[in-house]
Amino acid sequence: MTKALYNISLQQNQGFQVLSLCDAATDVNLNYVGSKCYKAFNYKRLKFMLYAVWKACSAKTVILAHVNLLPLAFLIKLFSPATEITLLAHGKEVWGDTPWWKKRLLNKQVRIWAVSRFTKKVLVEKHRITSSRIQILNNCLDPLFEVPEQFNKPDYLLKRYNIHVNDKIILTLTRLDRFEQEKGYDLILESLPTLIRDFPNVRYVIAGKASDDERFRLAAKVRELKLQQHVRLTGFVRHEELTDHHLLSDIFALPSSKEGFGLVFPEAAACGSQVIAGNRDGSADAVLDGVTGCLVDPHSRAEIVQALKNLLQEPNDAQDQKRRQEIVTRVFSFEKYQENIYSLLTDAR
Repeated sequence: MTKALYNISLQQNQGFQVLSLCDAATDVNLNYVGSKCYKAFNYKRLKFMLYAVWKACSAKTVILAHVNLLPLAFLIKLFSPATEITLLAHGKEVWGDTPWWKKRLLNKQVRIWAVSRFTKKVLVEKHRITSSRIQILNNCLDPLFEVPEQFNKPDYLLKRYNIHVNDKIILTLTRLDRFEQEKGYDLILESLPTLIRDFPNVRYVIAGKASDDERFRLAAKVRELKLQQHVRLTGFVRHEELTDHHLLSDIFALPSSKEGFGLVFPEAAACGSQVIAGNRDGSADAVLDGVTGCLVDPHSRAEIVQALKNLLQEPNDAQDQKRRQEIVTRVFSFEKYQENIYSLLTDAR
């Protein structure tokens, strides 16, 4: 989002600034925005609020990146009624209970860009937000994401995780936390004993930063299920190794029920992986309703097992991998995303 808006501001010769409440000035990533357009407040809330309202009074458009920033919308509209305000609605932060005053703001004075059809549906059906005030803006592949030309499994990761090149690899890449257990990795773990009977060379790689208690819990569950030879817990994956971890996998599986969109699904498909996603959240947008991935009930172990069996039985040849890659790099390209944002901004005016 930041890079797209920055590019648009340069193309249109318009002013643009990013205000970050929680970051420090040194956190700016110059790959996405120029340092002169970035101002950080390092949790100094009052200073952030006063500066944001002051700047907004001379702005045509303000985009709020989180629903907790809605109090700013009230103040901005109080002092500058002509300023257009848009809220980015990602997922869980807008799915829960919402106080009446936020609903009123959203229905009267703030437009919404929802990351998926599911998030829009929740806003309309649960919070009674007028549908016409909500536009859908799917996420895109990071312009710095490395899209591979070949689909070979990286040798250094095979060695690191003690995996044979002919092993069948299921990968889950997500944040691991006791509050994130709806991601579905427990059900995949519980499915492995059944899968191993038919596919003894299957390996499950669970990647991502883990809280201490969740790491200990998962390690204990692996021991309890006697899966030590089949499961690898990798910990945090550096950005430089993200593409390689996707290349390592034959199947990317994240049967979650709490994804606002799930950018990791297009990333996996761009690297040639077969994909399994949940059918009860924004994941359907990210796999194009099944075009680039298989949708399952994230609460059904039987459906997850069957989907994994089906994909493990299917050859994942280079032609299929290239087809998936071409689809997601076209539909979720950064260039198309930037065009969509420009169109939404133009329509709002």
